[in-house]
Amino acid sequence: MENEQASWKKRSRRSPRDAPPSASAVRPGGHSEAFDDLIELVASFNEHQLALARTTPFAVFSEWTNKIRFDLNFSKWLVTHVDFIDRCILTGREFNIPVDARCATRIIGLPSSGVDIISGDISQREAGRLTVREFLGIKVNDAPSMTAAKNVLLRHREKPDSDDDIIFKAAFVVYVMAFLTGSYEVDGSQDDQFWHAVDGSTPIDSFNWGAYLVNSFVQLCSKSATSIKSGISKLPPPGCNLFFQALYFDSIVCPSVGKPRSTVPTILIYNQDRIARMIMADTKGLEGIPPKRVFGGGKLVKNETGGKKPAHPAIQHKQVRTRNIVLEEAHTEADVSEAVSVQACFKFSVYVEF
Repeated sequence: MENEQASWKKRSRRSPRDAPPSASAVRPGGHSEAFDDLIELVASFNEHQLALARTTPFAVFSEWTNKIRFDLNFSKWLVTHVDFIDRCILTGREFNIPVDARCATRIIGLPSSGVDIISGDISQREAGRLTVREFLGIKVNDAPSMTAAKNVLLRHREKPDSDDDIIFKAAFVVYVMAFLTGSYEVDGSQDDQFWHAVDGSTPIDSFNWGAYLVNSFVQLCSKSATSIKSGISKLPPPGCNLFFQALYFDSIVCPSVGKPRSTVPTILIYNQDRIARMIMADTKGLEGIPPKRVFGGGKLVKNETGGKKPAHPAIQHKQVRTRNIVLEEAHTEADVSEAVSVQACFKFSVYVEF
């Protein structure tokens, strides 16, 4: 018993540097319930509903199965390294990562060209918002748009006709946008500036969703960074947070080039385990008292450096497959059914081995 107690006391005095690293040993940043709700909702869709969701620019979320719980420390670090003026992520390396509409194409699969969502006749946009409000059954000071959209999606299966199909697609986009931008929160903020784009009068994919969403993401990150610097750990909405983490890791290990919508959106491969391992690889070490993790270095290196500093000799022998190869192979399999194949994505996607 004495030996056991001595051993326990000895372990309790070990510093964080001595503790063995673990991909699961991360401080959670919350938001897991938002991913759980999304997974539960799309799992309830029948084949007709899934087909409708896949015809929208947000088709990637009709395939969502990843449960994510963010590392709070890394999330805070990344948010505070977004340059809101130059619109880029400051990596601490020899290059920064641009944040533009093409990133939304590459990460989420959204169109980065088309009609500007916030342009056009104001009266038509207002009429479109009122139409979508009727779709969702929202009244003044009513439930958040995410709740209203979810209710529509759950009861849609009882009345499958062409008019309901339009309403279903509108509700699906509103739900996903609330997930991405945080307008599900009961704080009076409802992002309804895009609602006219889903009222059924114009094809949904004719709009530049990439530009609209990236603009929203940058504003949300700016608010979050301000709160973090003031001592309040308020992270961006879950979808926004995941977008920036996927963009950061994807740009570090793979070339920063835009990809057409026909390829598999890379956000699909960023599950809990992959994100945790990449955060561990990007950790420089510990600094300060008490010690805190410092990010922006480590073993995570950019592939196809193009004149940049090469990989560390210890990992140069490893075969690192680029995203170009991964997605071209996945796209080949997905072309068989002319749809995004999540199975193909997971089958072929291997970035780095740690």
